[in-house]
Order: sequence, then C-alpha cells, then structure tokens
Amino acid sequence: MRITEPGVYEMPAEEYHADPCPAPSLSASVGTLAVMQTPRHAWAAHPKLNPRYEPGEPTAVMEEGTALHAAILERRSIVVPVDAPDWRSKAAQEIRAKARADGMVAILAHRWEEIGHTAEAIRTALREHEVGDVFAAGAAERVLAWQEETDFGPIWCRARADFLPDGLPDIADLKTTSASAEPGRWGLRMDMDGRAFTAAWYLRGAAALKLQRHRYRFIVAETAAPNGVSVCELAPDLRAIAEQQVEEAIQAWGYGLHRGIWPCYPRLVVQIEAHGAALMRSEEKRARAEQIKRRPFAGGSTHLAAERMPFA
Repeated sequence: MRITEPGVYEMPAEEYHADPCPAPSLSASVGTLAVMQTPRHAWAAHPKLNPRYEPGEPTAVMEEGTALHAAILERRSIVVPVDAPDWRSKAAQEIRAKARADGMVAILAHRWEEIGHTAEAIRTALREHEVGDVFAAGAAERVLAWQEETDFGPIWCRARADFLPDGLPDIADLKTTSASAEPGRWGLRMDMDGRAFTAAWYLRGAAALKLQRHRYRFIVAETAAPNGVSVCELAPDLRAIAEQQVEEAIQAWGYGLHRGIWPCYPRLVVQIEAHGAALMRSEEKRARAEQIKRRPFAGGSTHLAAERMPFA
C-alpha cells in the first residue's frame, strides 16, 4: 500500500516499516534518534535514505513478543505453531522462513501454549484495573500518516498505533516486559529511552488528523507470573518536555531533507562537567575526611581512629 494523502491506514508491519509515504517520512523511533543522538543517526536508521540500510533479523524473543501482542490486541492469530523442541532442525527453520515471508510468525508449539496463558492472564489483570479492558473493542495497529510544515519545507510523518479504543479519547500502547511493571521503576527512564517522545509524537499525529485522541496511555504488563499490569501516562511537565523534543525532531528532519545536511556530534572537544551524583559522592568523602581530622583520640593510629568513627 502506498500512502498518497494524510489519513488512517491499515497495513502489515513490514510495509509500514519500509515507509509507504511519498517522501522519506519521520517516525517515532527515527525522531527519537534525532533528538537523543543526532540527525545523522536518524538518517542512518531510515530505509529510504541510507543506501546500506538493512532491517535486523527478528530474534525468537522478538517474535514471541509480536505473537503476544497480536493475541492481546487483535484477537487473531498470526502464529504458525511449529511442533519441534527447538529451531535447530532444517524443517523447523524452513517453516519459520516461510512464515516470515507470509507475514506470519512461527512459534514453537510449547511456547505458543505458554504465550496464550500469558495473554489471558494479562487481559484478566487489566479488567481488574480502574481503566478496564481498553482492548475490548477498537482498532489495532492503525497507521497514522500526516504532514508537518517546517522552517525548511513540508515533511511527511507516520506512526503505527497499537490500539485505538472505541468510545475513549485514548491511544493505548501495550508494553510487555520480563522485568517489573511497577510504575515508579518502569517510568524512571521514560524520558531517557524515548517513551515520552513516543507518547507526544502519537498525540501530535492524532491532533493533526483530528482524531480526538488526547490521552496516550502505556499499558505495561509483566510476561512472568503473576503478570502484573500498570497503566501509566505522562504528567504535564514531562509531556511539555516531550512535545518540545518532537518539535525539535520535526525541524531537524525538515532541515535534513530540504538542505541535505544531517549533522552528527560536535567536531570540537567537549568538556564534561560533574553530574549531581558525582558531586554528592565527592562532598560526602570530603566531609568524612574533615570529620576524621577534627576528632580527638588518645593514642593509636589515625587509621584505627577512622575505623572506630561512626559514620551516618
């Protein structure tokens, strides 16, 4: 499918990732690279710009994640169960290759059974949450394509929304994790790893297309028992920062496309200042050394006196 005008589309993941827009378009993942690293990194990760671009081969873990997402979001199976203990046999490898060519995912049969149990446990946990089962009704894996005006000329933008629930002003993003879904721990690096940027990016696309979607919620689900689920969204301060980053990425993309210049890191020596944690550790050590110097003791070595020193 080729996109010719802004709108909401339905297409396979491989077509979306190959960029179906009329001109090289900006996505959330590429935009994150532009602001978290440099525009040159964004250029290198784009299938239409980098002549040496090669999509990575999906791992078994990645394909199991895709199957789990489909089981939860789309209520359909894109899975080809493979009755084999592992992927070492030639027959199993051939089935997997054909499944990928057909836009399907080959999963070992015993793992597929486990994935089915995990999907149901996650749906059950979500139904017990105050937001309810946001995946009960709606549209899954819809592609948003829109245009933005930059200081250097127009650009195309795209996004692939996990789920657009019926009757809610939400975009729901399912995030499965083998670690913790505890909101504090999961959200600790939300700004650092681009999750906040992603939320702001999708909301910008929804606004451009007038979809009346003004909330972006991360549905974070643990893949291990007890399959805990948390629902997180950006607080106003983090959302404001992310929206500014989105604007920076859009302008950088416009500059690169229309000027043909994709800056990388500065070509100057950069002085790195001490960050807060390093300064705190240094100050603690200095304070302890001064405390040892001032403490009177009757005999014995300074080393032994320091060992007896009760530190807070």
